[in-house]
Amino acid sequence: MTTAGPCAAGDALGVYVRNSELAVDTWLAATGLSGQHAVEVDGEQRFLRDALTTSYDICRVTPNLLRFVAESCSDRSVAKMLRGPQDELDRWLVNRNGLDVVRECGVRADPEQWQDVLVRFERMRGRRALWLPGTDHAGIATQNVVERLLAKEGLTRFDVGREAF
Repeated sequence: MTTAGPCAAGDALGVYVRNSELAVDTWLAATGLSGQHAVEVDGEQRFLRDALTTSYDICRVTPNLLRFVAESCSDRSVAKMLRGPQDELDRWLVNRNGLDVVRECGVRADPEQWQDVLVRFERMRGRRALWLPGTDHAGIATQNVVERLLAKEGLTRFDVGREAF
């Protein structure tokens, strides 16, 4: 028998990383988000629940996750600890994963903000995957034009709200 090289997750073996249903339910409850919220992943509209199950590692603790939680956490003492000395943070993180951090800190944010923070499974598989918010140049140009028109009326995009904008 000959082989072409070492096997990895996602190879022809049919092994794919997934979050459990319980983990996704816990994450959704902790963030106050609906699994039925539509999000875009790799150019396709999907339900948030499906995206969290198959595309994002909601249990991994990363510097981006800790920074985001510290900036968004309403509990100032927790936010201070997350930004504090590494040894204190390491002690606090013992036996905790990313899901625990999100649940304990009670952060509320839009699904798109979470997409910026969570690690993609594709990166874990060694594939190139990059989420670059704000790189839709046509969309940015359109937003600038609309904001200038609103400014002429004495309004901002925040005055009209996300849906109307």
